[in-house]
Order: sequence, then structure tokens, then C-alpha cells
Amino acid sequence: MEQSIKEAYLEGYLQKIALKVYDREPFKKRPVSGTIGRIGGLTALLTSSTAPLRKTIGREDEEISTILEEGAEDESLKGSAVSLGSFRPVVQAKRILRNKQLSTPSKMLGIATLPGTAAISTLLRADNYNPFSDMATMFNNEPAILRHELGHAQDFKSRKYPGLYALSRYLPPMVLYQEWKAYKNAIAAATSAESKKEDPAEGETKKSKKKLDKMKRLLYMAFGTYAGGIAYGSLRKMEIVPGIPGPDVVRRLAPAAGGALAGLLAYKLDPLRWSPKKDKDKDDDKDKT
Repeated sequence: MEQSIKEAYLEGYLQKIALKVYDREPFKKRPVSGTIGRIGGLTALLTSSTAPLRKTIGREDEEISTILEEGAEDESLKGSAVSLGSFRPVVQAKRILRNKQLSTPSKMLGIATLPGTAAISTLLRADNYNPFSDMATMFNNEPAILRHELGHAQDFKSRKYPGLYALSRYLPPMVLYQEWKAYKNAIAAATSAESKKEDPAEGETKKSKKKLDKMKRLLYMAFGTYAGGIAYGSLRKMEIVPGIPGPDVVRRLAPAAGGALAGLLAYKLDPLRWSPKKDKDKDDDKDKT
């Protein structure tokens, strides 16, 4: 049967879309992440984000919708996908098996690690990017984290052997390297998006700078949670620092919390970050002259 003109146009349009988006499902299809996951997901508060207390991510948020629209036109994300509100293990498994960038051993590894990734992601509402399926899963309505996960996608898609690159994440230094790459990609994407706006009003410019500043702060602190955990684990193995007393959850969260505070300090000391006060002072000096 011949395709209608409408069907042919739609097929051609869909082929041009770089980033595929799976929309949020009804609550009854994601009861675990919507209940138990809400409790486990509170750890994200360490990064200063209030997203764990807000509604699950969806297209109705203007910023989220804008980022997804940008991704649809971004060639560096061609073939990648984002799942809003749930992990979708069946979809992820199909994408792993169809991923032409992966070798057969890498596909087997991706399938083998999928149940564990699905459990952690769902029980903790942990936003993540799966390099084997080339798919990001987002629960929290936080634009900075969405850009960060898409930053991971850009990083992995630029690698000749993404499977090996994913496996290298078992080495602590590579965790920090990959997180920093995603951070840089996220900031670059946000900055590029703002620069493409035509003649924004002064108020809009300041608003955009504040959003970028907030994004930097949150991602610095998120990076700090990784660094804090790795640093404490390494120092503990070398018996340089004592063990943290208390239940296991405390021993896990304390280094992450310390790392988040260190990340906040690093953000404050970053000489390249935008400072509203400094910009205001410059404007006042111009007015005086």
C-alpha cells in the first residue's frame, strides 16, 4: 500500500528529529518511583535542588520543553533518547540490542547490568544516562540535570568505543572525568542556547544569567557528591581517616554531603562564574560616567 503524502511527510520529519522523547506515563504505570522512590530521591536535596519535592518532570514545564526542542535539532544527540518519569526497561533493552555503536560483548554487558540500573533508578528516582541504550531517564523536574544527562550522551556518542568507555567508569578517576565532561557540555549547551536569542530585553538577559548561575551551582554541588564519596572511600582504604559511626545510610550520605559543600565552595571561588553584584556595579559605574 502506497504511503499517503501526510504519512510520508511525518516519516521524513521524524527521521530528522535527533532526540527521541518518551513522555511521562500515568502514575498507575510508575507506582514504585512515585511512592518509595520519592523517599529515596530526597538525597538529591544535597545538591540544593528542590526538584525531589516538586511534580515529576514533564513537557508542561517551559524550560524542560525548550531543552527537549533544542535536543530534537542537535545533531550531536542524533539517535539518543530521553524517558520522562520512568525507566522503561523493555525499551532500554531493545535500544541496547539495536545500538550499532556497541560490540556484542558490550551489548551483553548492557543487558546484564540493566536490572540493577533499573532498580536503583526507580527506587531512588535517580536521574541517569545509560550509555548502552543511549537513553537518559529523568524523574526530577530540574533543567540543569536534564542538560547534564544530555551532556553525558554527547560525550559517549563522541567515543569510538562507548562500551569500553562505559566500562572505564568502574575506575574512580574516570567517574570524575565523565561527570566533568557532562558538566562542561551542559554549560556549553545552555550558553549556546542563550546566545542564539535575538535581541533579548535587559530583564530577560539578567534572568537568563541567573538561570545559568543556578545551573553552575547545582552541577558543582552534584559533582562534589561524587568527589566526596570517592575521596572518602580512598582515604578510608588507606586508613588515613577514621570510619564514620552510625548506620550504613549515614556512612554513605556524610561523604556526599561534605562533597556537596566542597562543590558549593568551589562554585563560589570560580573566577569565571557570573556574579549579579559585579555586573550591577559595572552598570552603576557606566551610569556615573
